[in-house]
Amino acid sequence: MTLDNSVRKYAGKAIKIVRVFNGYSSKELYIGLGIDPADFSKLESGKHKMRDLGRLHTCAEIMKVLPSELEYFSRALYKGEVDEDVINFYQRLNDYRIQNVSLRSTEGDSLRIIRQLLGIRQGIVAATADLNPATVCSYEAMQHLAKTRTIENVCSVLDIGSIDLSLFSQRAERLDDDQNARQKTVLMNLHRRWKDYKR
Repeated sequence: MTLDNSVRKYAGKAIKIVRVFNGYSSKELYIGLGIDPADFSKLESGKHKMRDLGRLHTCAEIMKVLPSELEYFSRALYKGEVDEDVINFYQRLNDYRIQNVSLRSTEGDSLRIIRQLLGIRQGIVAATADLNPATVCSYEAMQHLAKTRTIENVCSVLDIGSIDLSLFSQRAERLDDDQNARQKTVLMNLHRRWKDYKR
C-alpha cells in the first residue's frame, strides 16, 4: 500500500512533533529506520518525503503511537486543520508523557517541548531569561524544580502564560470540564505556532 501525497509530504513534521512531545531522540528514530542522520533531519524538516508505509509504521512503533494516528496527523498538518481529533491526539500524547511526576517537574518538560517545537535554542532561552544555561537544562530534564519567577521568565521568552503552561503540564483526566476545554485551547494555539514555524 502506498502513501498519499499529503502523508508523504507532512509525515516528517508529524513525526517530529510526536518525537519531541514524547521525548524521543532523533537518533532513536534514524537508527530504527536505518537511515543517515542528515536524511532523517531532512525528513523531519519536510525537505525529504516519507517514501513508504513501512517506514511510517516503524516510526509509529518506536514512538508507541498507531500508524493510523501518524497518517491522520500528517493529513491534518497538510490541510491546516485543527479539529477535535487532532486536539484529542495531543491530549493522548500529553497523558502518555505525564506519568507519576509532580506538576512542577512536568512544567520543565513542557517548556522543553514548546521550546524545541518552536525551534528556539536552549542557550537563547537562558540568555534572554537571564539564566545560567545549566539551570535551564536541568529544569527541562526535570532534575530540579524552578522557582516561580524563573518559570515566568522562561514563559515570557516562549510567549506562553504560566497558567497555560500549568494546564499543558497536566493529564486531561485530572482536569475538570472548564480546565479541559482550556487545555484544548492551549494545545490548539500551540499546534498553530508549531505548524507555522518554518523549520
